[in-house]
Amino acid sequence: MSEKTTEQKKPDRRVVRTKKAIRNAFARLISRRPLGEITVKELSEEADINRKTFYNYYSDIFQVMDEVENEVVTAFAEALRSVDLSEALLNPNLIVSRLMDIINNDIDFYSHVFSQGVNATLLDKLVLVMKEMIRDEVNRMVTVDQELLGFALDFEIGGIISAYQAWFNSGCRMDREIMAKNVSAIIFYGVNGLIPEDSDIRKGSVEKAGPGVS
Repeated sequence: MSEKTTEQKKPDRRVVRTKKAIRNAFARLISRRPLGEITVKELSEEADINRKTFYNYYSDIFQVMDEVENEVVTAFAEALRSVDLSEALLNPNLIVSRLMDIINNDIDFYSHVFSQGVNATLLDKLVLVMKEMIRDEVNRMVTVDQELLGFALDFEIGGIISAYQAWFNSGCRMDREIMAKNVSAIIFYGVNGLIPEDSDIRKGSVEKAGPGVS
């Protein structure tokens, strides 16, 4: 392959910068109002470009939405592929921490994408992709009732997404590592996982459970 051909395949930095500006502007707007209320004029002004530049890359607002959705779904899917899912089933922190790494790399963008009230289509796609990937791994390892597995995955994955939404809406007050650790504990142990071992509640639950329970 010639050097000329290789150079032609390199993305134009101006194109990359412009599309990133459009994408970030869209994320900010979608966190403030419904998709149907966002206009090309408004998005162009938010991205500090003119409408002609917008139409050089997109036909309408919905195409931007599709690209943003696909970008986020792809990033989360790649995050799941980067961990050993069989190990992660016993240690959810492997998944949660990896997702947090993805978010940390572009936290301003994700803070808007995951804000409460954002277009539900994206969140539905995320849950579906993550659910199918983990379902495949579970089925590879064990035989399990598929309906119950579906319930469990909806509960856990939906919980992860909801937890991130709540975290962003709180202004990310909780430390990121502590956030990931707590979400992992909730996934694995439920609310009980957040109760300290030496608390009266934990001691009381052991006493009520009877001898032989620790």
